[in-house]
Formats: sequence, structure tokens, C-alpha cells
Amino acid sequence: MWKELMRLMGVKVASTTPYNPRRSKVPAPAKVIVDGQAQTHVDRILARRVRTTKKGKKIEEFQVRWTGYSKAHDEWKTRDDLNFGGPLEQLLEFENARLTEEGVMKEKALLEARSQRQARRQRRAALGAMETNEDSDPDFLFRTPEGPPPCLPWESYSSTTDSFITVLHTLQGHAKSATPLRIL
Repeated sequence: MWKELMRLMGVKVASTTPYNPRRSKVPAPAKVIVDGQAQTHVDRILARRVRTTKKGKKIEEFQVRWTGYSKAHDEWKTRDDLNFGGPLEQLLEFENARLTEEGVMKEKALLEARSQRQARRQRRAALGAMETNEDSDPDFLFRTPEGPPPCLPWESYSSTTDSFITVLHTLQGHAKSATPLRIL
């Protein structure tokens, strides 16, 4: 059905077969054969991932760039696949760089946590100061930092002086808010 619709519209389908165009367009370089076996050398390690199998086993893999190959030929290999008779120099360099980067990230996280704790302490100290001012001044909740209340006294708008009650709410995070409630 869709093929006929495409034909009527004059549009050609690029391809109906599933393939990886990156790998098919980039030709692989000629293989180096030593002692009857193809040899490839690791140019550098690009990334690391930990993959979990269906049975729950964790496998550490490294993305490898081969010498003479393009990024289309990068592969994920395990540590065992990369050990060709001894420790791989590129793998050691990659791990040292990664550990250095993780150390910097941990240090940044510690500094961020420290600044957040300090900000929390300052907020708590400010709330403590508010509570002491509240005890000494009954109009504290209605005052702005600049001075007197921003509106006219509420007594002039009601028929009796006890028609409004101010309720103090303690919100999550220790912020306080005054809400006038009307008694019916």
C-alpha cells in the first residue's frame, strides 16, 4: 500500500533493508597480517561503560579507536579483550585521566554541598532573628523591611475589631506567613 502511494507521489524509497550506513560507507584499511593472524593496534580509549547482562552480571567495556581506522569502526571491548599479553598503555592512560576527572567532580560536589549547608545555616539564623523580633513586636508580621505596613489598618474596613484573626502558618522549610481569616 505505502509503496504504491510513494510511486504515485513520485518519491523513491532510499532503502528498505536495515543496515548501518556509517559502517558500510567507510572502507576498512588493509589488514596487517603477522604470523598468519590479522593484527590491529589500539590508537586510544574513548569511553567506558558498565553493561548489565540478562543474568545481572556487570561487564565493564571500553570504546576503542583502532590505529588507522575511522570512528565508524570504533568498538566496545572488555578489559580481557584488550589485554594482549600485558597491560595496555592506552587503557592505563584513560583510567588515570578518568580518575583525575572523577576526583575533580567529587571536589566540586563537596564544595557545592558545603555552600548549600552554609546557606541553610544562614536561613536558619535569619528565621531565629525573625522569631525574636516577633516576640518583642506584635506588628512584626505586617511590617515590610522598609518600615510601616504597606496598607491601611484593617480595623477601618471592618464593623467590629474582632472580625479578623491573623493565623501564623509555619510552612515546610521553616518559612512563616501570616494569613488573615474572616470570622463569619
